[in-house]
Amino acid sequence: MTEIPKDGYWHIRINFSKESLFYDALDMSYEELMNIVQKYNSNQSFTIDGRIVKQNTDLDYIRICHTERKHTIYGKGSNVYYDQWYVFEPDDCHDTEDFTNELLNPIQENIEKDGRTSNGITINNINQQQQMQSQSQQITMNQIIEIQDTFAELRKELKSNGKIDCEEMKEIQDALDELSQNSTTEQKNKAFTKLRRFINTVSSIIDKTSKAFELFKELKKIYNYIAPIIGLMSI
Repeated sequence: MTEIPKDGYWHIRINFSKESLFYDALDMSYEELMNIVQKYNSNQSFTIDGRIVKQNTDLDYIRICHTERKHTIYGKGSNVYYDQWYVFEPDDCHDTEDFTNELLNPIQENIEKDGRTSNGITINNINQQQQMQSQSQQITMNQIIEIQDTFAELRKELKSNGKIDCEEMKEIQDALDELSQNSTTEQKNKAFTKLRRFINTVSSIIDKTSKAFELFKELKKIYNYIAPIIGLMSI
């Protein structure tokens, strides 16, 4: 059984059904975390980032992560959107650990009856991912080119948006441009993890009346098609 750290900092991110915004509780102590977890597991109401969760099935997504340091240490420092997102994305560069399943497993069975798993992925999404993985384990060069070009167009449109980190977009573009059909699984996963981070971060700050938003929707659509093929979550 995985040991749950009692020191360090805890972070929770939630998303409600039919909403695009994420709500975060950051830099919590173990005691503060467990207060929320216990309420979640017993289906009592609790509050995250000013939003009241009346029952756990109101949520489409929940993630619980642990870091050794406060969230402001991570990401770019100058952009709060990226600071917060990095603590919810475990990778080789950060000490983030995901404990969602370990902490929420006591109600796993009940949530699955309602069509959701403890980390917010719907049962339908899991079935879809398994079906797509059985059909193909490879993404085509056309798919790679399509997502490279779509992201490049979106990047041009977003350069004038002061809330978007241009350096972050360049890193993502470079990672995507390096991909080919012969890229390793690790290379694909790293590139698409960066892309998923970006998609979730900008979803709430992009102008929904702009050309950029149309490109954003197309990018998300392509990502959601490719991600399950390489073993990543759809959004």
